Amino acid sequence: MNRNVLRMCGVLLVMACGTGGGGGGSTAPAKPPVASVAVAVPVSMLAIGDSTTATAVLVDANGNPLTGRSIEWASSAPDVATVSASGVVWGIAPGHATIVASCEGISDSTSIEILRAPYHPR
Repeated sequence: MNRNVLRMCGVLLVMACGTGGGGGGSTAPAKPPVASVAVAVPVSMLAIGDSTTATAVLVDANGNPLTGRSIEWASSAPDVATVSASGVVWGIAPGHATIVASCEGISDSTSIEILRAPYHPR
């Protein structure tokens, strides 16, 4: 086949698939942006070596919950408390840390205290 025929087949294929900015084809609806993030941990204190799982709730501008988004976790004091990519918080040393959840440039945080001795809520 000559090159011009191959190029034309490529152009027709792109047009048939609806890509390239033209008409035809369907596109998935745009995901609504994250309007707010609410982060929480089930306890406000942990002992060294203990863990808990933080949660983050994402909502759009209408207050509808959003799912399937990537959340980035961080600790203000990783020498006191670390947080994994899935939100698991580990007590490392006595002190206070702020746990932050971010998504699409929107974030929220909560504080946690790490205690030397085991903590038993009453």
